[in-house]
Amino acid sequence: MTHSRTKIMIIAGEPSGDFIAAQLMKSLKKKDPTIIFEGIGGQHMQAQGLQSIYPLQELSIMGFFEDFEKYYGVYKKLKELKERLIKNKPDLLITVDFPGFNFRLGKMIKGQGVRHIHYVAPTVWAWKAWRAKMVAKFLDHLFCIFPFEPPYFEKENLPTTYIGHPIMEMGFDKGDAGKFLKNYKIDPKSTILTLLPGSRQRELDTLIPIYKKAVCILSSKISKLHIVIPTLDCYRKYLEGQDWTSPVSIITDLQDRKDAYAASKVALAASGTIALELAAASLPMVITYKISKITEWIARPFLKVKYACMVNILMNKRIVPELLQEKCNPEDLSKSILTILNDPKENKKQKEALKKVRTMLTPENKTPSDLAAEAVLKINEGR
Repeated sequence: MTHSRTKIMIIAGEPSGDFIAAQLMKSLKKKDPTIIFEGIGGQHMQAQGLQSIYPLQELSIMGFFEDFEKYYGVYKKLKELKERLIKNKPDLLITVDFPGFNFRLGKMIKGQGVRHIHYVAPTVWAWKAWRAKMVAKFLDHLFCIFPFEPPYFEKENLPTTYIGHPIMEMGFDKGDAGKFLKNYKIDPKSTILTLLPGSRQRELDTLIPIYKKAVCILSSKISKLHIVIPTLDCYRKYLEGQDWTSPVSIITDLQDRKDAYAASKVALAASGTIALELAAASLPMVITYKISKITEWIARPFLKVKYACMVNILMNKRIVPELLQEKCNPEDLSKSILTILNDPKENKKQKEALKKVRTMLTPENKTPSDLAAEAVLKINEGR
């Protein structure tokens, strides 16, 4: 009798999820090279053999009020995916982060005989504590990436596995600064500032004008300032078309990104998973964000955490500067960047905190993706 190949539908809705899902796929393939993957993902998942249903960019939306015009198109995709899952019946559905989309899909397929694992627990500890009860109704298993998360969901009888944070295994601490300077013909005496304005067009439209003005201020105070912007291929032209006051290198390759972090002195970044990427690379940072007034007004009463940056949340202390909303302005941004560059005490304090965060989020002896892959296969065998 021939053993039927395991079929997994795996869905990531944004670039950070694409990285995480690709690592999991890689670990699963090591344990079972016959697994078939189809779903939604970017270049990293496709490099691991994903049969892509839609381009990842088609799902990259944020804040319902900011992107109302895209809502109908996304709903249509949800319906198509539901029909596909019911018709093809994969062994497992694995959704990665992107809860607005993935949880809607989860509710739609509940009771249709498809087991659903979600990777990256919703931040019930930050806001919307009721979501633990809500997701327990349709998920079969949840992978948690922070050590304090499982109890929130176990209380609702949802099986969970704490695996550590996948970003810690992705080699962001192994960049080659010399190679980066050489490849991009950058003067070794330059001060390199990495800009990470987000992975959605709406974020870029909001933050790039502010970042440009901050760079203008910094270029008058730093003699050889060089800007590096890691981004997606689809945003390259948009970023190249901007009027920067300092030399700029725009990069889309993952290894270049790691090398750029190694060569950089500081990063200016949109709030999100990127903070842990920078922590993994030991790169001091300033975290920023700006959303519409209406979205802020709706979200504010639900927030249960003091900080926006995950480094600060894990350390329970404001170590990384957070410049949000009104504070996200060129003057405050440039001032915070200069403090990190010119104050050795401040620089050291951040680097020590980043080291502690890495230890906290790295499981002993195994990688997070290997732990996740073991759990996936165990769940599949338990059919």
